[in-house]
Amino acid sequence: MALILAAAVGLVIAQRRPRLGRTVIAVSLLVLVLLSMPWLSNVLQRSLETYPPIQAEALRQGQAIVVLGAGAYYGAPEFGGLDVISRNGLARVRYAAYLHRQTGLPILVAGGAPRGGRTESEIMREVLEKEFQVAVRWQEARSHTTAENAEYSLEVLAKSDVKTVVLVTDATHMPRATLLFERVGMIVLPAPTGFATDSPGGGIDLPSANALERSAYAIREWLALSVVRLR
Repeated sequence: MALILAAAVGLVIAQRRPRLGRTVIAVSLLVLVLLSMPWLSNVLQRSLETYPPIQAEALRQGQAIVVLGAGAYYGAPEFGGLDVISRNGLARVRYAAYLHRQTGLPILVAGGAPRGGRTESEIMREVLEKEFQVAVRWQEARSHTTAENAEYSLEVLAKSDVKTVVLVTDATHMPRATLLFERVGMIVLPAPTGFATDSPGGGIDLPSANALERSAYAIREWLALSVVRLR
């Protein structure tokens, strides 16, 4: 959206300074195309994927699995207008269920309702229990941000003397999430999911809306991580 606005500004500038305006338009559109390329979105995501998949030895040290919310699919018409789990959220709870079956560790789902409606934790709990047949022991339903995920999860888990957690979120989001959970005093065993992978079969990957979305996500994470580190 910012790049489209920049191109629009270029059109306005071009009315008085044609050369500068054309340059702004050309650069904006070029960057938009580049960010839509799958290879570049993979590069951006992988620059944040600093934590590898969790290993069995690390899993054995955990006391609980904490899975973070990833928004919701609001007012899903095929589900009768109900707020249901998002695509990224489904990937996270599926991995949490997989880890639970390996370890037997209890699960905490974390996420409030920043846009109103059902809380993310309620939606995740419903999917885990009804679709994956995995029990959820704790539900943290107040948080609107990753920082609040960490703060409020600590409050819930402290009552059960849990301090070492297997943290489940996207590989792109994991650096920031880990840093915030460690800052509140938790011992974090990162269990990332949703890594950037290459398409099978080779060939030329053309620009796509999906790649642009993933590029934007990675850029937002880099900016948010920088702010957290500065604080």
